[in-house]
Amino acid sequence: MSELDINKRPTGVLLIAIYTGVGALLSLLLGIPQLLLPEATVISLMTGVIYTVLGFLFVAAIYGLWTLKAWGYKLIRGIYMLSIVFGCMSLFSSDTFGSMVVQGAPVAFAIWIMLFLQKEKVMLLFQVKS
Repeated sequence: MSELDINKRPTGVLLIAIYTGVGALLSLLLGIPQLLLPEATVISLMTGVIYTVLGFLFVAAIYGLWTLKAWGYKLIRGIYMLSIVFGCMSLFSSDTFGSMVVQGAPVAFAIWIMLFLQKEKVMLLFQVKS
């Protein structure tokens, strides 16, 4: 069996799909109820819309990643690039060591995802060029 056989995805792809799936589930669980509140404020409606859109964006990214589509690769990269940027912004605004650790772990995982996606065999799997 070839290293690039699409029926045998790398374990990293599975881990990224699971991690992104948890984010999608949490986003949808936080967003949809905000939209259904009977006396929702503008802030809670906007928060609900943002979380819901992000949740569905994550689901689309997982589908593209799992089916080894080039657009899924690009979408996942975009999501985790933004995750690193916003994570670092919140990390540097932290005032306690504990909150730095809690906010630093997702940033570290997003960096690992970006490094994994840059591997040549992964890029070949998604048929994208460096």
